Amino acid sequence: MVIMRFPRFFLCLFILGFLSPPVFAGEGFGAVQHMLFVAGRDAQSVAVIDTNLDQVVGHLDLGLVPRQMVVSESLATLVAADERTAGVAVVNLVGRSTRMVPLSFAPTRLLLSPDGVTLAAFDDAEGRVALVDLLTIRETGRLAGPRRIRDAIFSGNGAALFVAADSVEGVAVLGLGAGRPTALIQGPTTFALARSPNGRDGFALARGAVLHFDLGAGSELKSAPAPEVGGLFLSGTGQTLMLPAPDAATVTLVSAGSFGQSAPLKAARGVAAVYSAWFDTVAFAPDDSGALQVYDLEHRARTGSIALGGVAGAGTVTPDGGKLYLPLERAGELVVVDTAQRRRLASVTVDIPPVRAVMAGGYGICH
Repeated sequence: MVIMRFPRFFLCLFILGFLSPPVFAGEGFGAVQHMLFVAGRDAQSVAVIDTNLDQVVGHLDLGLVPRQMVVSESLATLVAADERTAGVAVVNLVGRSTRMVPLSFAPTRLLLSPDGVTLAAFDDAEGRVALVDLLTIRETGRLAGPRRIRDAIFSGNGAALFVAADSVEGVAVLGLGAGRPTALIQGPTTFALARSPNGRDGFALARGAVLHFDLGAGSELKSAPAPEVGGLFLSGTGQTLMLPAPDAATVTLVSAGSFGQSAPLKAARGVAAVYSAWFDTVAFAPDDSGALQVYDLEHRARTGSIALGGVAGAGTVTPDGGKLYLPLERAGELVVVDTAQRRRLASVTVDIPPVRAVMAGGYGICH
């Protein structure tokens, strides 16, 4: 976080921690560390699940159909966009109140700064980025980035955005105070990015290559050949890069330190996301066959599969790594996986066709 933001962030913590009354069960959804938010297809209402109970404990009416959602743990705030409305819905989870922040475009991507105070709302096609202060709930800046954005991450201190786009070679760096690209990490055109938990290392995926770069210096450290894959996922501790290949029906595991790679491991067609869990000892990859492939990260081996009963949408792993939640739209339920035991634990029925699930501090598809 940049120096000039320290006073505001500590003021925010003071306001939330000392001036506000403590949050008890039943008083809104302020205990965000245990709250899972589930969006349904064409539904303006979001189901809220308590992950301690694995039960639906309420709903939030957002006034729009959320196709993008992020949750700030530090501010107990949920932000949603429907990719059609020129603005974002900002929900105070303690008071369950919603405010719309108008923008000049409809965001197609939402990204939170590491401290959870700044929201970056993207127009991927045109490269426009609006910065929204979630403490004051207003737009505070605008960046002009490259067109046809494919992915983006914040730097560890929240002072810059790193952007992968079809219109640039390498990775564009956008300083939040500059309003425009301030640097370019040279390399091939990239389409997926990931940031290490320590905030110092960035990783980018290009066709046939994976890149490692320094988020602080904005420079490439090294690159290595990689198989043709469809996505880049970093394990919870940042030790392993997980590369699913939907067409080849494989998952490749890459050491984030040495770039040493496993042989492509068996999956099934349609595998597009990989979730690590339980102290980075295990990874799970749903596929189009309705199964969840299981991988031992320590031994870099596939160890079996778990029947899901349907094709999974975008899910998340709890902050402690103990549970994986995957929405099954057709079944109208969330599958709960015990990641330590590597087995299906429960199913949670929801009253909307669930397509995505997010929570504060969780890790999975979102950065």
